Amino acid sequence: MNEESKLPLDFHLNEDELTNEAKRLFPFYTEIIESLNYNAERILNNTFIPIRQKYIICSKLSQSYNNVKNVLNYLSTKPLKTKQKVNEFPMIVIAGLPRTGTTLLHNLMACDPSCRAPLITDMVHETIPPIPRSNTDEHRRRAKLIEDTETKAYATAKYDHKKFLKNFSASHALFPHEEDTRLLRQVGVDFFNVISAFKDTDFTEWFINQKNKDFCYQYHQTVLQMLHDVDPPRTHWQLKTPQHTLWMDTLLKYYPQASIIMSHRRLDQVIPSIHRLGFSSIAHFYDEEDSTNLKLNLEETLSTINDTFIHRLIEFHRHQSSTKHIFDIQYEDLMKDPIGTVRHIYDHFDFLEWSDEFEEKMRAWLIENPQGKQGRNSYSLSEFHLETQMDKQIYKDYEKMFLRDKN
Repeated sequence: MNEESKLPLDFHLNEDELTNEAKRLFPFYTEIIESLNYNAERILNNTFIPIRQKYIICSKLSQSYNNVKNVLNYLSTKPLKTKQKVNEFPMIVIAGLPRTGTTLLHNLMACDPSCRAPLITDMVHETIPPIPRSNTDEHRRRAKLIEDTETKAYATAKYDHKKFLKNFSASHALFPHEEDTRLLRQVGVDFFNVISAFKDTDFTEWFINQKNKDFCYQYHQTVLQMLHDVDPPRTHWQLKTPQHTLWMDTLLKYYPQASIIMSHRRLDQVIPSIHRLGFSSIAHFYDEEDSTNLKLNLEETLSTINDTFIHRLIEFHRHQSSTKHIFDIQYEDLMKDPIGTVRHIYDHFDFLEWSDEFEEKMRAWLIENPQGKQGRNSYSLSEFHLETQMDKQIYKDYEKMFLRDKN
């Protein structure tokens, strides 16, 4: 018996681990279980995915369900203390396309002492009971638990977790303020699972479907309300993930007060960068000689997702009766003058309050986190065989609508 055949690949979620009161209060739990089970089904039945990769993904799915049931069971016995609704509180959501500088923007704006952006330790693994940001010792303990849990899963599958993080962070730098896509992943809506199961068009279509994501945002809002009850911000919440762009109408259904920031960048840079991120997230599961085929196999799935991102972004803008709650920025401006770009955002939204302390914290963050500190990956259209894709009409429509004339 080889080592891979010893890996436990069974996957079973027991809804009896949820209390009856949790089931009554949060009926969307059934869709969460269906979603996580669907992820496991698509992954386990996909013959293209290495066994060790299947083990890691299923381990993460099991951990996600553990998080969900702990949150829902906790909230079924702990009534919220405040009547203030998080979906009525001022909120900034940074969305737009992936690979357009949103991580930099999010971390700069999270320096505002008046706002609250979720920490990874608010959203992943042991998050119950919820704790205020001031409890730094407990946040450090939980951060270590996240690292240890993932390291153990990778070690069981005979992979070097540190090597994976080094390669991945060169494409997507990792910081304590994390994308709230982590909450979407907990309920099985996970970009990285979908691209892991390349060639699975049904899985891709399920992921990008606009009509079946209410349960995601019901859970998202439940967690955010819990955090708000324990430690609300002074002025506003701040969220960030490009994936919100896929389901913007659903996001605004649950957060109608949200003000949206979208960053824009040339697509001949964005598209290969997305492919590099996707490749970096799963390449360590494959032998080096498979890398060329892997890049080709990713093309179909990522192209479908990329085109959907761009189409939904264009349609969202076209159907807005007012753009007062939307602010578009240019990637080039953000890179050249990050603090000046943030200042323009604060000038646009009247509920945001600039302060000297905020500006000082941003300058300190930029000094501490220069671009490329966690590594930097190169990418090109030719590397991923994407040259012909740039002639798509939808790409031309996007650049005409959102990018300044470069001529």
